[in-house]
Amino acid sequence: MTTSQTRINMRISAEALDQIRDAARLQGQDVTAFVLGAAMANARQVLLEDRVLTMTPAEVLQLERALDADAAPSKRLREAVQRHGAAVRSE
Repeated sequence: MTTSQTRINMRISAEALDQIRDAARLQGQDVTAFVLGAAMANARQVLLEDRVLTMTPAEVLQLERALDADAAPSKRLREAVQRHGAAVRSE
């Protein structure tokens, strides 16, 4: 297994770093693992919210009704069926 390492540098206040160190210690992690874990969890949540369609119950019902409804054929479809029928009959 190969591991690539890329650095991220950031400037934070001493108070913020102390708080992160304390939280990491309580979790039994080093600062890097703690910060990376928090960032990855947040990244997954952001991506999930961006990629998942959420609908209200009323919107779900509206979608279901639209999918269940019989669609009327368009003018172009009716014309194509007529042309096909005429072609089949003339063979």
